[in-house]
Amino acid sequence: MESFINNANVPHILLYGGSNSGKKTNLEKLLNSIYTKEQKKLYTMYIHCSICKGIKVIRDDIKDFAKQQIHQVPFKSIVIYDAELLTIDAQYSLRRCIEVYSKNTRFFIVTHNKDKLINPICSRFVQIYHPNNYTHSENDPCVIEIKQMKSLVDCIDTAEKYYNEGIYGDILLEKYIDHKDYIYFKFHYESICHELKNEKWILFYILAFFNGLIQNK
Repeated sequence: MESFINNANVPHILLYGGSNSGKKTNLEKLLNSIYTKEQKKLYTMYIHCSICKGIKVIRDDIKDFAKQQIHQVPFKSIVIYDAELLTIDAQYSLRRCIEVYSKNTRFFIVTHNKDKLINPICSRFVQIYHPNNYTHSENDPCVIEIKQMKSLVDCIDTAEKYYNEGIYGDILLEKYIDHKDYIYFKFHYESICHELKNEKWILFYILAFFNGLIQNK
């Protein structure tokens, strides 16, 4: 990944490996080297296949985003999390989108299991494996900050901030890996995502839950 930072000639990239292996962290470093904060809001689209995995999102939402004009940036970016959950029809639709919009759009796939992706997709990406040796530090500013939420208003403000910085629920959740309720929350995480269906609310819920500001579901 380091070789692509500050390099306008970025290919489509597929990052794969287990949970908490640093895939998303490294991808965000790359995106932050390409865009300013405001540019990132305009020119980066995130798709969470744990919530939306059907053909409609791929066919319609990606198409609408990819058709937007760009200014003062080398390309737009479409980040697809948990791509292994896409239906086969959605994967073939994604392959078509990659073929059509590659001139001004880069696709980044983050997956636990690339073997569940069709070969015509995998063959179009530079594949980067992340082994399960990524750890977080108690000195990480994010780890310190998320333990200091005093009110629901703090959680709302922090969720908004993290969302704008490209930090999403599954990234934030791993910061609480040493918390006594981590396993409980991890078990229910997918159902919580399906119920909330909004990444900012997911961030808010995680912050509020682990700071004892809301009760267990």
